[in-house]
Amino acid sequence: MKLNKLLGAGVFCLGTLLAAGAHADTYTVTSTGTPVDVFSDFSKSTVDTDYLDLATGGLIMFMHVIVTPVDAEQKMSYTLTNTANTAETFNFDLLAAGAKFSTMMSAGKWEMKVVNLDTTFPAANGGTTRVSEVPLPGAALLFGSGLLGFLGLANRRKV
Repeated sequence: MKLNKLLGAGVFCLGTLLAAGAHADTYTVTSTGTPVDVFSDFSKSTVDTDYLDLATGGLIMFMHVIVTPVDAEQKMSYTLTNTANTAETFNFDLLAAGAKFSTMMSAGKWEMKVVNLDTTFPAANGGTTRVSEVPLPGAALLFGSGLLGFLGLANRRKV
């Protein structure tokens, strides 16, 4: 009878630990350009999974902000997968604080899996990635006006 209670308590504790490790947060990214800080918890595992809810599609920028403890290596590997269309997947690494990656992403829910590539001791137990949508209308206007300026210079040189 004691063995059954002991085994039952062990199974309950194991289930609680597994459920705690499987927790994933969802972060909403809007088109206002306001960045969202996504925290990756590596205290239980070298892999952390969170979800990004993109209000609109467009150019999305990821910037590696900080890893704790600060003297740990700043190496993170990312896999982004669209939950509605798993063929839409991006892989990239951010290997230093301040490192950036930008890509075009469609609206919807995305799984963001972050792998800690830290080899220092003590290893990083958490990292923050700043995610923001880059407002394209402003960028398009600047690019367009610059392109027209270059075309104007090219025409002036032909005369």
